[in-house]
Amino acid sequence: MLCYLLTSDELMEILHRLGYPATPDLIPRMIGYYLDRTSHGSTLSAVVHAWVLSRTDRARSWQYFAEALVSDINDLQHGTTAEGIHRFRGHQLSIHADHRQAHINGVESLTFSSEPFTRRQGGTIMTSTGDLGRRITHHRVRLGLTVEQVAERADMSPGYLQYLEERPGTPTAETMYRLAGALETTVDDLLGGGIDQPPGRGRAKAAPTLESLDPEECLKLIEPGGIGRVAFNGSHGPTVLPVNYRLHHGFIVFRTAPGGPMDQDLRTGVEGVEIKVGFEVDRIDDAQREGWSVLIQGPAHHISPGELSEVTESDVTPWAGGERHLYIRIVPHQITGRRIHHL
Repeated sequence: MLCYLLTSDELMEILHRLGYPATPDLIPRMIGYYLDRTSHGSTLSAVVHAWVLSRTDRARSWQYFAEALVSDINDLQHGTTAEGIHRFRGHQLSIHADHRQAHINGVESLTFSSEPFTRRQGGTIMTSTGDLGRRITHHRVRLGLTVEQVAERADMSPGYLQYLEERPGTPTAETMYRLAGALETTVDDLLGGGIDQPPGRGRAKAAPTLESLDPEECLKLIEPGGIGRVAFNGSHGPTVLPVNYRLHHGFIVFRTAPGGPMDQDLRTGVEGVEIKVGFEVDRIDDAQREGWSVLIQGPAHHISPGELSEVTESDVTPWAGGERHLYIRIVPHQITGRRIHHL
């Protein structure tokens, strides 16, 4: 395994650093020693040996590589294949793939691109989002079912269902239909029917419920900071600007550019005049079609030079590039929020 994980130079360097005398012939002797004694009781053994021998014995390496390719299909371990996930319920798959696309049983199922997967019509569905597992978990919890109960409903292994919940998978169309039935939903819903739509534009859940949030919970939701929107009635009419913000000592703090719209509109030239603004943050979970929105209203002020040393501790960064050294503070006078979810 050391030769599988490290190059010969890296391994020798580690041995010398630890004070063990080692000559270059040590590694091939070690490989030969274990080759004579390894029983290859796991199908993963051929994978490791194919890689280790690829540097010194290409012919023998290829033998192990070929064995690794057929180990599950030909059941070289005599009985373990049926317990695995590389053959599926006695069905054989004919796969043809090159650097552009893959066909399964003659049907185009996967086109390679910069995206992880592209979903196609055909015998196998390649999920185009890592949210499949989250949707499965959401519907299972919604029904109050355990992994074992859903697996029994869908006539599949609990281990495979747990795998789909925790990792991106490539379930067959048959599997997806059985899962959708077990979870009392649709295949389109599990795969994210609105995945190609912009965030927040997906179809709403049936009978969505709005829940009012108290000010304390609103502040807790926006406390981590992030991206929000500032709205105010500026000199050029109603204006909405995205900003990176931080919550600092109960105030909303963000940075902007001197001479910009906010800077100009805040400098009224009239002592004691305050500019009231609206500040909004929302988070939408497209996978579960839930979310929340917080609205804060209050006056916005320039932060004086004497206060800068304290405010810079907030470590807020500007929304766009450039210096943007002008710090603005919003004092919350009114805090409201809503959470939308499905009961």
